[in-house]
Amino acid sequence: METKAPEPPPPVGAQQPLPLLLGVFDLSSAYTFPAKVTGTPGRMSSTFVTGRLGPVIRINPNLYVSFPLDGSVSFYEFDRDPGLLPGGGVPWDQVRSFAVAAQARYRVDEHWVLLGEINLASTGARGASFEKTLSTGATFGAQYRFGPDLTLGLLLTVQTRLAQGLFVLPVPSVEWVLPFDQPRWRLVAGGLRVGSGRTAGLGLAYAPLPQLAFNLGVVLVGLGRDFRLPANSPVESGVGRDSALPLLASIDWRPIPHLHVTLWGGVSILRSISVLDSSGNIVNQRDVEPSGLIGGTIALGL
Repeated sequence: METKAPEPPPPVGAQQPLPLLLGVFDLSSAYTFPAKVTGTPGRMSSTFVTGRLGPVIRINPNLYVSFPLDGSVSFYEFDRDPGLLPGGGVPWDQVRSFAVAAQARYRVDEHWVLLGEINLASTGARGASFEKTLSTGATFGAQYRFGPDLTLGLLLTVQTRLAQGLFVLPVPSVEWVLPFDQPRWRLVAGGLRVGSGRTAGLGLAYAPLPQLAFNLGVVLVGLGRDFRLPANSPVESGVGRDSALPLLASIDWRPIPHLHVTLWGGVSILRSISVLDSSGNIVNQRDVEPSGLIGGTIALGL
């Protein structure tokens, strides 16, 4: 009676019996140099530290799901009264943000990809009541790949506001390898590598080597920068807001596969800080003069 020979092990890269677990981790920090708060004797500076841990699960070759955890702490220093609170004083000193989300990416065919996310977030200054820092939201969209050099898409984000109402933002996405000196020049709109945390904007990248890229970008960090004021604030259930439009240049280096180290700097323009009441009415708003900023990011994806 013949015996059946043992089957050889599956080749490397073959589909496994269980979903393939991947991981995404990034950590960023940024410092904005002191700048004058216009119309007041005050000056301010800020330091941001943000991080993300995002396990990714491959359900099948076309469907990936992820459950990212995001966190950030922002440290503010005010030199003299910035003129935001009734009666004066420092409006906040730290802002803490946390978010948990469920994401999905589904490839319909060789052209279409569908994207979706739901999230629960907490954003508040130190001393804020936790239950008043919560918001929920969702993002849905699609991308269409015309070829290896061009992908276009559109995302729609809807998030509840801390000061009532909804925040609605359509974000176009573009990944375009420009038709000269290929494949070194790339235009990107939507998510950017420059800047800290989860940012959106417009960027131009030049990659003289596969491991090295130089980037210029306009980053919309003002999106979603509302936070609950401390419980003892004179503005009851008030909301703080810090918005800006940084212009950044960066160097992105990939010393080994899946590891990105980015150093960046630039200038923050059109920055303003505000205090709103619980209904979203502006109590006080102050512009901040342009100032320099520097930062860095380390990102690991497997």
